[in-house]
This record gives sequence, C-alpha cells and structure tokens, in this order.
Amino acid sequence: MQIQNTRNIPGLERALADFGRDFKETIALVGGVDEVYKKFGVEFAIYPELNEAVDQYMLIHRISSLDAQEKMVRPITDEIYRTLCKVFIRLRDRGAFTFPAVSMTPEVEAEIQHMEVWAGVREPQPKPLPPKSAKQQIEEEVILDYSGDPKIGRAPLSADKMREKARNSRAYRDAFARLSETNQLQSRTTTSHDLQRVGG
Repeated sequence: MQIQNTRNIPGLERALADFGRDFKETIALVGGVDEVYKKFGVEFAIYPELNEAVDQYMLIHRISSLDAQEKMVRPITDEIYRTLCKVFIRLRDRGAFTFPAVSMTPEVEAEIQHMEVWAGVREPQPKPLPPKSAKQQIEEEVILDYSGDPKIGRAPLSADKMREKARNSRAYRDAFARLSETNQLQSRTTTSHDLQRVGG
C-alpha cells in the first residue's frame, strides 16, 4: 500500500490528517510530512490490522444511512490512527528517525508520549481528580477532626477544640450538623465527644 494513495481510502485520509495535526512538531523534527510518510509506506504491509480496518471503513461507506456511518467510522479511524502511531514508534526504535537532543522541546516530548500511549507502549497518565467543592473540604475537615487518622499520625481533636472551631465558622458548624444527622460521625470509632454540644 502506498501512503500517498489515500483519496480512495477515506478512513486512512482522515487518520493521516489527525496524525499530522496531533504530532506536527515531532514530524517537523524528523524531516517533515513527506519524509515520514515515505518511510511509513514500506511498513504497512506488516500491519494486517490496518488493512482490515481500511476494508471495514470502505464497507461502511456503502451504507446509505449517514448516522449509521458516523457511529461506525470513528472506531475504525481510531484503529488506523493507532496503527500509524505503532508504525512511527517501530521506525523510531529501529533508528529510522533521529531526534537531536537540542531539539527535544517539551511540546515534542509531550507528542511522543501521547503517541506511545496510542501505540500501547506507555501507560496513559491518570486523569487529575476534579477539585473538591467547599462543602466536601469542610466535611472532610470535620471528619478528620472528629475521627483522626492514624495513617498520618493525626489524633482526633478534643471536644473543646471542635466547639471552638464551630463557634468561629458557620460552615464548620453546619457540616458537623449534616454529618451527625446522617450518622457519618457516630459510625466511627473516636474519642467520646458530646455531639450535642460541639455545635453549641
């Protein structure tokens, strides 16, 4: 399969466009689009999954329903895109692409890491947890004060200290009341606090 002949293979054309956009800094660093795709052309024969994906894509385009096409096209295009990443990494590991150390910018490093994830040779970075709301933060503070946490060497606060915090903070007082009413404090093994008096 020649990489240049993509007009009759819409899935490949679309995947190549995505690949060129997502990894433009890396592609420029190793010689540009023409050089990369020239080296790609001789590699595709050893990737039967690419040919299978292309065949499926062509079958989809014979379906009359555009909605049905769209639902089926994305996974197949993704498979072609994944194969492009595998081919690039394979060529890199063989030394077909050289990366001058002085040119390895953070953008290029990020692109290569993204490509390695798609190629299956790197674990994806875990998604950052969403920030906790003010309500979650204050409730966690109350629970920690009430129960302590042996894992971090934190002892429970005394009832007097919790009452003082409740007097100084309406949010703390309200959070304590909510947690008490839903038994989220009573169910924990803690020092004996006077629950009725902490918020007083």
